Amino acid sequence: MADIKIYKITITQGYLIDRDGYSYSLLPCDAENCEGYDDGGQIYTLPTGYNLEERRPGSKCIYSPGGKACILKKLDRYPAIADGNITILLAKSQEKYKSAGKWKDMSIDLIHKDGKTFALNGWDGESYISSWEVKGIDSIGEYNIRPVYAQQADDSSLVVVDYEIIGR
Repeated sequence: MADIKIYKITITQGYLIDRDGYSYSLLPCDAENCEGYDDGGQIYTLPTGYNLEERRPGSKCIYSPGGKACILKKLDRYPAIADGNITILLAKSQEKYKSAGKWKDMSIDLIHKDGKTFALNGWDGESYISSWEVKGIDSIGEYNIRPVYAQQADDSSLVVVDYEIIGR
């Protein structure tokens, strides 16, 4: 299952009455493609076998396990994909970690994952190689913490969706 970013687009002006209101999109709202605004995007999980592809520059689409293009639509206030005769509501990605503020000196980010708080320190371009668990004001253990990324639908950039914690 893949995580993707979906934008809730609020239309403030439309040429057709059915365009007023809101809809969902794989791309953010901008002056060229809508008259309105977006919510900044939320991360949703595609069902098993479905994937997001860019078949031509600047255009993204969700494809079924059989390779058929699906339609992103609104169903009962939530994003859904229409795949032939079935419509599948998309679930928000399960939050796998939370930002937990900063370490004492305010230069090191903290995350909360699996009931524990970790300090992200020593970025080497791939992972945080000098990290530790935080208990109160104490630092405990040594960890290598590697971000897990998902592709954003709007510009193919990556967003952190989880962290892999590796004890040393």
